[in-house]
Amino acid sequence: MDDESISLNRSLRALERYANEKQACFNSAKPYLDQALNEDIQELGSSGINVKQEFCRRLNEKLRTAGLALKCPATGDPAILRATSVDRKSGKEDRFQFERISDRRRPFSQFQPPDLEVIQRDARRESLAEYWKEKSSESGRSQ
Repeated sequence: MDDESISLNRSLRALERYANEKQACFNSAKPYLDQALNEDIQELGSSGINVKQEFCRRLNEKLRTAGLALKCPATGDPAILRATSVDRKSGKEDRFQFERISDRRRPFSQFQPPDLEVIQRDARRESLAEYWKEKSSESGRSQ
């Protein structure tokens, strides 16, 4: 085994350890996160649409940065939260919608503040990494 393979094996073990510790951290913090988010969103009940939209924007930003998302109540998929205004026969009402991250569809909405549950987002797929992996293995065979 050459030096590059040894270094890579050590790196992969270190990354695996990091992933395990990150999962353990999430598992211990999840009940607190869920409770805090639900308390905060319940306080928004009578707030105006601008306040609700700002809450959703900041929440989605912080969740994305942490590699987290909200669980869509309808599908269980990772989602972001939106606040929109609906004109119901001239009586404007605000609603919350869950927008799935995978396809931007909004399968669930309600007028009352929803129950929120935090989940981990899937890691971003590195599509070009697979392409170059195949290319490098092909060039290695042709030499």
